[in-house]
Amino acid sequence: MNFQILIPAKPLTEGKSRLAPLLNGAYRAALCEHLLRRILVLGTATAPTTVVTADPRVAAIARSAGAHALLEPANCGLNGALDWARSQGGDVDCLLVMPIDLPWLSVAGLQSLRMNPRRIAIVTDRRGNGTNLLFLPRTAIRGFRFAFGQDSAVAHQAEAARLGISAETISFAEAAFDIDLPEDYTEYVFQRALNDGAAAQPPVDE
Repeated sequence: MNFQILIPAKPLTEGKSRLAPLLNGAYRAALCEHLLRRILVLGTATAPTTVVTADPRVAAIARSAGAHALLEPANCGLNGALDWARSQGGDVDCLLVMPIDLPWLSVAGLQSLRMNPRRIAIVTDRRGNGTNLLFLPRTAIRGFRFAFGQDSAVAHQAEAARLGISAETISFAEAAFDIDLPEDYTEYVFQRALNDGAAAQPPVDE
């Protein structure tokens, strides 16, 4: 099966603007770069990966990680950028749209997602409203209208119905957590501290 991953990425200096109450611009850019580099490792280990972005720095990072990079036209917006990037791609059997901010998603977890090549799959965020992974089979790749943003899971379900293509909504723990709001970032930092602390603990003698 000819499978491709598509990663949309804002310019590093523009990402995670809703974290401004907690992080200044330099820290937000550093966070976005960290998340980008991490998700590129996952993507390139799984399938041919393309990053669509308006940021030459992001494009350079993508290429250095072994991904293809597309510099989108000006003022596309997220959904417009995805639509344009899709039009630039070759013939593929299925497409997985994957954002950068899925810090708990692993290579093993991503590769364990066995999507049905005849169905659209919408992997939701933990609140059940957003779309954290979107899988499109061949029959949906060209005509599907991307609707990332508020309540995108419902919008993507409606788009599948418009196309008359079967869709499934999936809850997958590794992909459910994303970093959108200050409380998400606080939880992310806390969980990382817990994980790092657990890793640093010496073994307990029985």
